Amino acid sequence: MYKVLKISLFLLYLSSAKTYAEVCNTTLTLGLGNIWPPYYFEVDSQPRGADIDIVKMLFAQANICLNYRKMPSSARGMIELEKGNIDFLYAASFSKEREKIGFFSRPYRRETVRIFWRSVGRKYLAGGTLESLFLSGLVVATNRGSFIGNTSEQVLKRQNESAVVSVPTIEQRMMMLRHQRVDFIIEDEVAGLYYIHKEKLKGIELHPYVIYQNDISLMFSRNISEKTITSINKIIQRNSKSIDLIIESYTNKR
Repeated sequence: MYKVLKISLFLLYLSSAKTYAEVCNTTLTLGLGNIWPPYYFEVDSQPRGADIDIVKMLFAQANICLNYRKMPSSARGMIELEKGNIDFLYAASFSKEREKIGFFSRPYRRETVRIFWRSVGRKYLAGGTLESLFLSGLVVATNRGSFIGNTSEQVLKRQNESAVVSVPTIEQRMMMLRHQRVDFIIEDEVAGLYYIHKEKLKGIELHPYVIYQNDISLMFSRNISEKTITSINKIIQRNSKSIDLIIESYTNKR
């Protein structure tokens, strides 16, 4: 019975996505940051991925069409959102600073941010925290423009510039770790595991310490009406199961 329900919900999602361009009350522009599978990647130059599919489903039900604009980084996306040059971003973590820039939808999924590292020769650090890794002289690569929680952000700010390297893509961060140019990286858990499985990387593991867990929302420009955001919020609320199925369809490919 559960399998039948899952299939029915997923078919409903596909049906709504198929008719998404047929009736539009308005069109909004989504800022696309760096490639970030399984949440965002491209197939034949077209946006694909779990977050993209979720946005398409939600906006189809709201009768809103989508434009896409590529951004060189997540940080640049925030700048363009604040200027009103794009209408919204996906996968946004709430913070007081970001609240000054735009409006947040209700959460549509959760994220867990973790440390990925090469533990060989460092097993004694497995019980440590982010701060203790830095005290041991390790160097990290992080995502430029990402938010990893106030506590961890403060830890990063206290480090010397040589200890924290900002790198725009998960591919570059993983390769730096693989070739031991950095000692660990900070990544979304699902994205990191997905990449390791896809590229068949050996020797890279999850550190036990959890950096941050948080709700993930859409973040809208202050030019977007409260009515539009309220409508999106209601659609998110009634589609929680369909959203879970979309995410599951990608994470099961790991």
